[in-house]
Amino acid sequence: MTQDPEGLLTVLGKNTAIDIRPTGEALIKYTPIKRTRDGEEVHSICMFDPFIEPAPEDICTPEGICDWDQADESMQPGMRSGRNLRAKAAAKIIYPDGTAQKLYPAVLFPDTLIEEAKKISGVGKIIFRMDGTFAVTYHGIKLLLSPEFDTQVQPIPAGKKFEPSLTLQQNSQLLYQVPYLDQLFTTTLVITEVPILETP
Repeated sequence: MTQDPEGLLTVLGKNTAIDIRPTGEALIKYTPIKRTRDGEEVHSICMFDPFIEPAPEDICTPEGICDWDQADESMQPGMRSGRNLRAKAAAKIIYPDGTAQKLYPAVLFPDTLIEEAKKISGVGKIIFRMDGTFAVTYHGIKLLLSPEFDTQVQPIPAGKKFEPSLTLQQNSQLLYQVPYLDQLFTTTLVITEVPILETP
């Protein structure tokens, strides 16, 4: 979980909503301060790294008072991530006291994804890892499923029902869709083969 809930709300804005699930994933909904469209909401599903990075000594005092005029924009408080972050990349929350915490992309309801994956012929063991990825055995081959940061959220029309689904896409990707609170969450996962380590 975030090491500083109040600091997180401070840097992301008062309208931020955080939903921590029992399996550890956090759904963060916020409106970026610098946004391209008025009212544009961002939904991030992530796992918080338990390690807290210390504040930079050249900017912040041991008491947590920071001179942000001396820091470039990438070091300013807030959520720091590229617009097109790919699999295995980590975002970062920089808190008002200069400390930071990495965020790893994850999926909503990982147990549901595991249930859907087990329906695919050839899928053996599948494990949800604390960095948001899934270790999978498929026809004896070890694979890694890595969620991407860009989760799409669409309202579900009244009277329409969606069931969770996991579908294979082109370019070694899976599309995972799951309904929650009258919205459909769609996350892309990149499939990579785990290399076999050769012993000398």
